[in-house]
Amino acid sequence: MIRTAWAAFGVMALMAGCAAPAIHYYSLASSALGSTPEVPASRPTYGLRLQVSEVPAEVDRMQLVVRDPASGPSVQVLNQSLWSAPLRDQIQERLSGSVAGALGVPDLNRMPGMAGLRARTVTVRVTRFDLVWDERAVLEADWTDHGPGASAPRLCRAGVSLSVGAGMAALVDGQRRALQSLGRLIAGQGSTPGSTGIPGVQYSGCT
Repeated sequence: MIRTAWAAFGVMALMAGCAAPAIHYYSLASSALGSTPEVPASRPTYGLRLQVSEVPAEVDRMQLVVRDPASGPSVQVLNQSLWSAPLRDQIQERLSGSVAGALGVPDLNRMPGMAGLRARTVTVRVTRFDLVWDERAVLEADWTDHGPGASAPRLCRAGVSLSVGAGMAALVDGQRRALQSLGRLIAGQGSTPGSTGIPGVQYSGCT
């Protein structure tokens, strides 16, 4: 009788394990940014050193956090949808690669052999990182930008909002694109919405 009970318990546990929802992992990196960076053909005069100092506390976790427009201000923490690496690290890698690529200079975070170059130093604080179900990805940030040889840093801020399709993969891709747009703004490819040619820019400016 006891053996039968334990056997039944084992079968139930096995069935419960098989029925457990699968965990999905997501990354903000693209295959190009995840590859080994190219060494410039001629030695550049400076390189980029970009750091992300802060992300919003509510999204600074392994689980993806999404907003449902039908639920007002509440958020959903998705235990089966996880970032493949800490969010701040992924944002930094994506932004750093985007800015360095737009400028045509080496990313000193990924090319330690060029650490002796003068650096354009950028420190980014992400103030908003929203994934809104089936609607949009929203990114807002401010940053300090200290160019090589500059006497004082510039203080800048920008907001990007991009429409997305249905599903989690579309939301994550929306934030990839938002970070790409922010990277182009940081690189100095535009400073006012509507005239930048950069997708999704809601506002931007520097002092």
